[in-house]
Formats: sequence, C-alpha cells, structure tokens
Amino acid sequence: MGRPDDPFGPTVRQPRYFWQPIVFSAVFFALALGAVVYFLSIAADRENKQARNSANHLARTAINTLRRDLTGRLVDYAWWNDMASQVARGIDPAWADSNIGSYLQEEFHYSGTFLLGTNNETLYATAVDPALPADGMRFLGPNAEAFMAPLRAVPAMRSEVASTFVRWQDKVYMVAAGSVTFEEPTPDQQMQENRPVLVFFRLLDGEVLSDLGGRFLFQNFRLAEGEPRDVGKGLVGLDGKTIMQVTWDQERPGDTLLAELGVKIGLVTLILAVAAVALSYVWARTAITANVAKSRFLAKMSHELLTPLNPIIGFAQIMGSEMFGPLNARYREYADDILRSGRHLQAVVRDVLDFSRIETGELGLEETTIELAKLIQDLPPITISRPDPAGGSNDLHALPLKTEIDDGLPPFMGDERRIRQVLINVLFNAAKFSDCQEVTLRAGVADGGAIRVEIEDQGIGVAAKDIPKAFEPFVQLNPSGGRTRNRVGTGIGLSISRELMHMHGGTLDMESELGKGTRVIMTFPSERVRPATAPMAR
Repeated sequence: MGRPDDPFGPTVRQPRYFWQPIVFSAVFFALALGAVVYFLSIAADRENKQARNSANHLARTAINTLRRDLTGRLVDYAWWNDMASQVARGIDPAWADSNIGSYLQEEFHYSGTFLLGTNNETLYATAVDPALPADGMRFLGPNAEAFMAPLRAVPAMRSEVASTFVRWQDKVYMVAAGSVTFEEPTPDQQMQENRPVLVFFRLLDGEVLSDLGGRFLFQNFRLAEGEPRDVGKGLVGLDGKTIMQVTWDQERPGDTLLAELGVKIGLVTLILAVAAVALSYVWARTAITANVAKSRFLAKMSHELLTPLNPIIGFAQIMGSEMFGPLNARYREYADDILRSGRHLQAVVRDVLDFSRIETGELGLEETTIELAKLIQDLPPITISRPDPAGGSNDLHALPLKTEIDDGLPPFMGDERRIRQVLINVLFNAAKFSDCQEVTLRAGVADGGAIRVEIEDQGIGVAAKDIPKAFEPFVQLNPSGGRTRNRVGTGIGLSISRELMHMHGGTLDMESELGKGTRVIMTFPSERVRPATAPMAR
C-alpha cells in the first residue's frame, strides 16, 4: 500500500481537528507578540516621560543660569558706594555710560539699563535698540510699581533683587531689578524706606537661546507662543501670567528603543513564523499521510472481512430456512443468532469502509433523479433487538414510523443509495434512543426552494452542549450527555451521514433536549431540485 502522492489534494479529507493546533499556535503567537509589544510600548512611554521631565528640569536650569548672571551682576552694581554716591548727588552721564551703560552692553551683551529714582522717575536710561522707550516705567509696564515696591522699602543693610520677563513689541527681555544701597550704610541710610532701583535687562533673541541650548544640549532651543504643555518653560511677566514659553525639539529615546527592538523582534518573528510554517507543513503532511494510510488500511481490511462474511450469512440463511432438512429448535436458534450477528458485523464493516473512503476522498456519488416520497415509502422496516426481561433471547421490535410528506414534493438530483443510507442511519438512531416509541418523519419544501427532511423522536434526548459530540466518529452518548459504549453500533453512523449530506451540498443538524427527544434536520439545496414531471394523459 503506497503513500498518497498529494496529501493536500482536493480529494483527500483532512484529519479531524487538523487546523486547531495551527490556529491555537497562531493565536498564542499573536498574543505573545502583542504582549511583548505592549510592554515595550509601556517601557518606551516611561523612557519618553523621564526624558521629558529631565529636559524640563534642565530648561529651568538653563534659564536660571541667565537669571543668576543678570541678578548677580546687578547686586554688585547696586550694592556699591560709587553707585549710591552717584544717585545721591546726581548721575554723571559719562560715569554712567562707562560703568552701567555701554560698558555692560559691550562686555556682557546686555540690552540696556534703567536707573529709577524714589518717585519712579527715570534718572538714567540706555539701550542697544533705539526703539525701546527712554522711560523705565513705560518699558516695565502697568505692573512696574507693584513689582518695585518690595525693592524700595528695605530697612536692612542689604540689597533686595528681583527678576521677571517683559515683552515689548513681540520681543522678550529678561529683567533684573535691585535697590541701590551703600556697602556700609549709616544708621540713617539703613532705615531708608524708599530707595532708588537699578534695572538691567537682556534680550532673549535667537543667538542667546541658541548658545544656551548648545550649552545644555537642547535641539532647536527657541521661543514659542502659548502655555507650555509636554515640553517647555513658561516665561512669567510682571502680572504673573505667561507671556511666552521657551521650547525645544524633545528627544524621545523610548521611541528609538522601540524602533530598534521592533526591527529585531520583527526579524525574530519572521524567522519563527517561517519555522512555524515549515514545521506545520511537515506535521500536516505527516499527519495526513498517516491518516490516509490508516483509512486505506481500514478499507482494505473491511474488504477482507466482507469476503468471509458473505458465505457465513448465506449459510446461516440456508440453515434457518431448513432448505436441506429440518433443524431442532436449538440449532435453528443458533442459526438465527449467526445470521443476526453476521448482518450486524456486516453493517459495522460497511460503515468503517464508507468512513475510510470518505477520509481518503475515494467515495463518489452516483447521482440520479430521486422521488423522495417514493424513497421514503420504500424504506425497509427499522428493527432493533431488546433483551428479554426473563433472560431469554433478544426480541426484535419494529420502529413505529409516522410519515408527513407534503403533496407535490419535487424530485431532486442525488445518490439514492446514499440518501437511503442516511435516512436508515438516522431512523435507526431514533429507534435505539427512543426504545421504539413512535418516530415522525416529515418532508417538504423549505423557504428558498430547499428540500427539508425532519426525523423527530420522543426518546432520551441529548444536552445542547453535547450535540457536537454526537457527530464525532466512534463516539456514542449516554442519557446524561457523556460518552459511552453501552449501546450497539460503532458510533460513526451520524458522522458518515453528515459527510454524505455535505457531499450533496446539504446539511445535517440536530436539535435536542434531555428527556424530551431529538429532531434531526436534513436539507438539500435548491440547486439540486428538478421541476416535477407532469403525468401523462391517458
């Protein structure tokens, strides 16, 4: 017995549940891959969040670096005897220009200086940009007086300093202001409650921000409108509101990590997928080949078993009919037992043979036009044997069958022998599991033109969840729904019947309820229906 040339060929029936391991492996693989990607994305988001928080903290440090430079130098000049003396006796323009004017602009790239008196008058003003106002209070805006009030009243031997941001004509300036005082003030000077205020300011232009961003490793460190969101440092003005923000192109190390790992995971996934497909192919080819070889072996053995069965059944019939002379009661009973057992074994072998042919794709249909009503009327009586309660031989009992066939049932194309086999299988099951109570067979035309056949019994029934088990080969169900071998038969009748219906393009389904009976429904597609032949006129 050779191996099948193509185990995946269209005529070869694949093993039962063949696709389940492959589908399960694919689902498991997809879930595992999804879980890996999910946890990697969580790790990437965490990395991005940490990088964003670090960048925001670093941006505050960068801005504070400029702030400390400006406020530190302002303290040096505001707490200086020469500065305080100049304010006391009147500012010398030449001295102011060489010390707090042009000198600071050229040496430290400041944008300008204001010196405001005790009445908020501008004692000195200088700026790189001539478009800036010469009035310090105007430059600082309507909240300038409230901003400088804490700086003017400082009854201590120190200089008070504050910083803020000012927006003037869409330009942003960092501002530092401090009260002017002597290095060693007298008691009267210490108690002074209204001091002059020195103001330094610096433009935050692209050059300053680019240099600052380069020192702190920011990409495209720049000013932007609006409140900061994920990344950015808000610049707060004198009114406590954000006038603009410093932002940058935030690096996302988590995305880089995810991309790099994604490529590697993708390559590994591809390798595993190719390996899985190759293994699945090898496994499937081996499984199907073994299954086909098994089926062919069963078919061969079935033929070998049928050969000696035929003469056994024939001789048992001759003996039972007493063709060559009378038999006593005991031998006649033996002959009947041999005949009954031989026919049962013959039916079992034929079922196994049919099942094997279906699995190997060798069972074909011999289609003719079928008159279903006549086919049902010509069905042989369905009988089953039941044990004698007194302990004697088993008694044969015929199934009481009630038929309800619609008038004008149209003919259809099919294999008459196989359809008869399906009907007998289903009726025999109904007889077994209903103890030969009346069974109803209905046949008619369903919606859409399909032919529908129902066989309904009043037997023990099957639980709804166990109905799929009834169609598994070599499986029988007990009344509670579990599997059993306590009834006659091989347990492949329904399986063969469903396959035969599928070969006709139809269906075979079951509806059942424990303790109330079972209904088996067979349908033949409308494509097989042929128009009824009109009776010939006499």
